[in-house]
Amino acid sequence: MNNHKNILVTRLSSIGDIVLTTAFLRILKNTFPNSTITFLIDNNYESILKFNKRIDYLITYDKLQTNKERNLSKNMHLSKLNIDTFDITFDLHNNFRTRKFYKGITKEVFKIDKQRLTKLKMVYLKSFPNEIKHKHDIYLETLNSFNPKDDNLGLEFWFESDLNSYLNQTSNKIKSNIIGIAPGSKHFTKMWNPEKFKVIANLLSSNFSIQLFGSKEDIGICNFIQNNNEKILDLSGKLTLLETAKLIDKCDVLISNDSGLMHIASARQTKVLAIFGSTVKELGFSPFRVQNEIVEKELNCRPCSHIGRENCPKGHFNCMNMISIEDVYSSFEKLICI
Repeated sequence: MNNHKNILVTRLSSIGDIVLTTAFLRILKNTFPNSTITFLIDNNYESILKFNKRIDYLITYDKLQTNKERNLSKNMHLSKLNIDTFDITFDLHNNFRTRKFYKGITKEVFKIDKQRLTKLKMVYLKSFPNEIKHKHDIYLETLNSFNPKDDNLGLEFWFESDLNSYLNQTSNKIKSNIIGIAPGSKHFTKMWNPEKFKVIANLLSSNFSIQLFGSKEDIGICNFIQNNNEKILDLSGKLTLLETAKLIDKCDVLISNDSGLMHIASARQTKVLAIFGSTVKELGFSPFRVQNEIVEKELNCRPCSHIGRENCPKGHFNCMNMISIEDVYSSFEKLICI
């Protein structure tokens, strides 16, 4: 088994999908302790794995490069690694970009099963599998030929300060009296009502300091929620992803839609209160191995998509509109008391 010295893992995007590879990477390293592990990632998400000790070498992929520039970059990386080919590639993305990258430079490939038929059945037929497969389990299946041992530990988001004791540093956290709120999402149908987020933020600000997290696209929503409340700190659009992760790490709870920041919180063992609208946990993206509460409504139109939509196909948006402030606050009380 340990004859395989050079291993390539590919996952280009996005935030949540990449963070969800980190338990796989730890198990991979334990399965092949003497191997060199290289990871191919989109350059926009490099910070997620920048300090990860399970990886020996990180290759960034630039979509804006020409094919010629990309090939030159690939050859440069192979030269730095002092290899011509990888012994094994674990393709956790399995799209034309990743396949093109390792074509001709790997001896053996194990590709993720993208579960397309299962997703289609859930979205269009509302037919659910008997067993929920988390994305982690789907990643881990690519290792099945090597009899991996799942350590039953969680995700990882390494900081430079973590050195070699990541798992010890993210357990037994000291309470900070800070609550994080991440009200944004790439897709409208995965976003709870900003008015309700505002009420929750104001309600919790009586007893906690509140920090709002989001990208530049979330500035409008976060400004609306903050609304001159001095106990609510609006950090939207002001931080890098790594800086955001470091502040989420200090929160007692992150209240979030089904988003990448939810998975970052999980990786730092920050308790997660997740609000699910058009997506469902059966799609495999629930908070992973962290104390959490999921707030959702059982409706026969869910899920309407496996990633989210720009509008409700039924026109009523009941999956989010029916989730009340009381629902979220009640789940928060359960979680904060654990």
